[in-house]
Amino acid sequence: CAEYCGIQHAHMRMNVLVYTPQEFQAWVARQQVPAQPTTELAQQGAEVFAQNACVGCHAIQGTIAQARVGPDLSHFGSRTTLASGILQNTPENLAEWLRDPQAVKPGNKMPTLNLRPSEVEALVEYLHSLK
Repeated sequence: CAEYCGIQHAHMRMNVLVYTPQEFQAWVARQQVPAQPTTELAQQGAEVFAQNACVGCHAIQGTIAQARVGPDLSHFGSRTTLASGILQNTPENLAEWLRDPQAVKPGNKMPTLNLRPSEVEALVEYLHSLK
């Protein structure tokens, strides 16, 4: 739980989705296939991810990122929220989170990485391409 909440357990949110058995099996099958960057900018984001501290905490199936400190981001683009449900998973909110996660959710485990604006833009494209 601390990987999502840090010290703010009162802000831990969760959505429950209800699927038919067939829909659930299709979802499981999709989750087992590594997502790939879909644009040139997303590919640049994959490189930013691999070359920064991201790989030290997160896992993404089919990549060198196999850490288990933070959430697995393999299919991040299919999520509806981020930051333990505090924010809707939009490009703007993800960029805000990447720029300063402590400002969004004080006490969480993700450090501020001091990314350049172009790196944030590429990471947003990459993470949202992972569906």
